[in-house]
Amino acid sequence: MRLSLKYRIAIMILLLEAVMMGLVLWQTLEHSLEASRTQLEATETTILNLVGNISRVALLTEEYADLQPYLENLQKDPRVVKAMLADAQQRVVVSTHSDDMGLTFNTALTHEDDDNIEHFWRRLEINNSNGKLGELAINFSNKFLLKAYTKARNLGLTIAAFGMLIIAIAGITTGYLLTRRLERITAAAQHFTKGGELIETGVQGNDELGELARSFDSMAKSVIEKQQLLQESQRYNRTLFEQSNIGLALCKMDGELVDINPAYAAIIGRNIEETLQLSYWDITPKSYIKSEENQLNNLDATGHYGPYEKEYIHKDGHLVPVRLQGQLLERDGETFIWSSVEDITRTKQTEEALRRSQKMEAIGQLSGGVAHDFNNQLGVIIGYLDFLQAYTEKDEKPHKWVTTARRATLRCIDLTQQLLTFSRRQNIEKAVVDINLTVREQETMIKRTVTPEVEVQYFLANELWQTEINVGEFHDAILNLVINARDAMPNGGKLLIETNNKYLSTDYAELNYDTAPGDYVQIMLSDTGSGMNKETLEHVFEPFFTTKSEGKGTGLGLAMVYGFVKRNSGHIKIYSEPDVGTTIRIYLPRSMSTRTPALTNTDNKTILATGSENILIVDDEVDLLQLANQYLTDLGYHTRTAKNAPQALKILMEDDNIDLLFSDVVMPGGMNGYELAQQATQQKPALKVLLTSGFTSKTIAHNGLARFSSHLLSKPYRKADLAQHIRLVLDEKSNA
Repeated sequence: MRLSLKYRIAIMILLLEAVMMGLVLWQTLEHSLEASRTQLEATETTILNLVGNISRVALLTEEYADLQPYLENLQKDPRVVKAMLADAQQRVVVSTHSDDMGLTFNTALTHEDDDNIEHFWRRLEINNSNGKLGELAINFSNKFLLKAYTKARNLGLTIAAFGMLIIAIAGITTGYLLTRRLERITAAAQHFTKGGELIETGVQGNDELGELARSFDSMAKSVIEKQQLLQESQRYNRTLFEQSNIGLALCKMDGELVDINPAYAAIIGRNIEETLQLSYWDITPKSYIKSEENQLNNLDATGHYGPYEKEYIHKDGHLVPVRLQGQLLERDGETFIWSSVEDITRTKQTEEALRRSQKMEAIGQLSGGVAHDFNNQLGVIIGYLDFLQAYTEKDEKPHKWVTTARRATLRCIDLTQQLLTFSRRQNIEKAVVDINLTVREQETMIKRTVTPEVEVQYFLANELWQTEINVGEFHDAILNLVINARDAMPNGGKLLIETNNKYLSTDYAELNYDTAPGDYVQIMLSDTGSGMNKETLEHVFEPFFTTKSEGKGTGLGLAMVYGFVKRNSGHIKIYSEPDVGTTIRIYLPRSMSTRTPALTNTDNKTILATGSENILIVDDEVDLLQLANQYLTDLGYHTRTAKNAPQALKILMEDDNIDLLFSDVVMPGGMNGYELAQQATQQKPALKVLLTSGFTSKTIAHNGLARFSSHLLSKPYRKADLAQHIRLVLDEKSNA
């Protein structure tokens, strides 16, 4: 058992005091005994000299009888054991012991035990002027001296014991007083070093211990504050580490994962415990091994790596795109790699959605441009075929040829209309509709479109929201989707048509570039047909792309559906798996409007409206310009023609009789039909305007020019269409 400091100090003081007291006691006893010995020796010498004087007389007179009683009387002294006198011949002549008489002096001396330390001989040689007379010997006892020594020793030991007791008490007290404050400092330090809370020493004073205690308290408080700040910083950093949306990882140079946060584990679809059982290389595809080695070489050379992109292996086996960067980190003498990992799946999906949207936009612009030019030519063809049909009515065979050509031309016009619809360049009339009612109206048509082997089921939601669309376009879109579903199920199957109210969240919109969050009406068509693979889905909305055999499809069906959806600010999504089926979801924005559907105008094309007003025709396509001139001339109008806007403005300045400006919208030369109409009406406020185009949209009409698109005539137009629109605009003038 280890003694405390105070007891060790007390024992040390006790031992030192005991040694010092022992030395003092020894010296005291020695001085006392020496004094006693000196006193006894003086007494013994006095006795010896006194007896010697008496013995000298006896030796001179040889009268020893008187000396015998004197010696015996001397023996009464407790210090005297024996006395005897020898003559010059060394014979004992007088002795307190009768046995010694007649013996030689030396023999008589040896009768006593020389080893007995309790008595001793003192001898005195007696002489006169003639020489030695004899020798006196007295045997003195040491008992008195020993008794005095023992008494002195006992007294000294008693005094020493009492003194040592006092010294022990004083030592313990002194040790306690000396060590009490030091123990407080020690206890506080030990408690502190074991991780306990700070305990103030409570030691006061201006001495060294007081200064030490104050220094310790100050140091401990400072350490505690710094530890608290460090712990708070560590907790804060750990919280940031664990709650970060970015994956964070610490791994050894060999790829062993040491520490990760939940976001890192979530990237690969695992929890932290599972992930820590893996190494970096376990979640890295083999195809990245070479590039990873290059990154490690760069890390060794510069101390950091990235950012760069790669893929991780998810728990379910699919690859997760990630962006990494990091640096070397030294900890506890070992080198680690600190990495931050960002799951860029959404970024990639957004980029892919943007790429697809841009691709579809580019395809739309291309197809729209082609359709516009083709439309102009078809307008010329169908116009002159109309003339030929009228001129060949009496000639059956040529009339049949013209009729066949007209039919083929009308089919081409339908195709160009679908292309223009896809490119979102057509002006449409919208109405607030109930999709459920609209679908119900198509039930008969849908039933006739599919084969008897296809079972059609409807699941239409109650209280479905309304949406604002063109009903005719919606009918065409649904019919196209039904036809595709039918063709995907040649041996029969199921076609499910469902409607629902849906809310598309901000997160969903972020993953789909051209989609806005909000309320939508969902129309879903699901079939159990052959399905499509990923490569096919990449191109499914592109014009003229088809998986059908040659002659069985134009590839414009889904392109037209796509154009319809985008034109109505909607969203379309396709899910398909080979040999499982296809699900197409169309999302149309919810309409809060209370407008009722617009009534469909019925055109009476049997009676052509005529007139005699003056009309200025403007078109950069010469053939269309001549065709329009021919139409209007046949209808009785007076016409003038111009190939571009500057020519038209010049004619308007020269001719005050022009009643109506009939102009194409898209023209070269820096001025389109809207701008021409604006300048023309500024010159002639009473001038009426009719614009035509196969490649236009309401977005072109801006800055107050939208009023000119109220009676926009779409290309290619027929003679009856032109007659009706011209008369409508002119009649508005006459009714003014």
